[in-house]
Amino acid sequence: MNLPRTENLVPRQFVKNVLDFSSQYGREHSGSYTVANVRGCPTNYPKYGDFLESCVLRTYGKWWNDMSYSPAIDASIAKPFFISQDFIEVEFEEKVMIESVVIYENYNPGAVVALYALDYAKTRNKWIQIWSIFDNLNIKSIKNGLNRPLPRQESRKFRPNLTKKDVFSNVVRIELEHGKLDYYTELDAIEIVGYAFNFTLSKELGTNLRNVGDEFFSMKILSNKISEVTSECDNQNENEGVQLASNKPVSITDLPNELLTSIIRLLDLRDIFLLRSTCRKFYQLCSDRDLFNKLDLKPFWSQSNETLLATFCNIVCDFKALNLSWSKIEFSHIVKKFLSSLIKIYIK
Repeated sequence: MNLPRTENLVPRQFVKNVLDFSSQYGREHSGSYTVANVRGCPTNYPKYGDFLESCVLRTYGKWWNDMSYSPAIDASIAKPFFISQDFIEVEFEEKVMIESVVIYENYNPGAVVALYALDYAKTRNKWIQIWSIFDNLNIKSIKNGLNRPLPRQESRKFRPNLTKKDVFSNVVRIELEHGKLDYYTELDAIEIVGYAFNFTLSKELGTNLRNVGDEFFSMKILSNKISEVTSECDNQNENEGVQLASNKPVSITDLPNELLTSIIRLLDLRDIFLLRSTCRKFYQLCSDRDLFNKLDLKPFWSQSNETLLATFCNIVCDFKALNLSWSKIEFSHIVKKFLSSLIKIYIK
């Protein structure tokens, strides 16, 4: 079936409002080097250079990481693939199934490292990562992310190949990392292209648009195949009367607790919580308070809330360091409870 793509396409939507941001170089209401300049159509592109009308963030260069007030928590567990230093959250006029995001960079390009969209259809207004710099790396590591090659010093329309295109939204978050830049990066405009959500065509959209619904359909097929194979194996075992009690294989839970704890420390926070829910033994090992007494929740800003923090409160009695940057957690009684033990806390 040939889908009438042009009839559903909502072309060239530029930023209507800036909802939130981490920093800006210019003063509020000054009009020069402020985040608000990212609104509307490009002003200076394709010109390359330093323009007052551009959106400029405060962070740049290696020196920022070396500043004494830069958040640095020596956590007891592994760090996730997260290198972002700044963010901008922007709103567009019309909600669409986002097909592409175009970022107009007109000075020192290469700082954009992640894109998110606020999903209104599937996940009840949750942030979904639609692209990351780590998607382009053959070997994923924080070091490789920080040492990524930078583009040529010229203006460009940066259009990353989105890894998730089934998100219905008009709110996009751009995250940036400036460690290798010699000077500030400047953004002229941000554009999204997408398709209007049409219930009568939703199935056709899911099967014809590239990557739209691929994850759902593949998981559904895989689930059916697993069910069929499991059913066949169960029937075969019943018929053959397989007896494996005498030759029971060694389980990972049979390993010493010290070794398992060392392995757990190689996982990041999300993986530890997933492992914690698998069985009673891993629940106990993953509830060790020493794993969480130095906690960096900044990489998990979209999942951080009062409920998550209350969960940590039940595990850890005395936080030593806590980073709540970018989260929406208020400075409530849960945080105040640990002020006596905290050595470092970041809440910007």
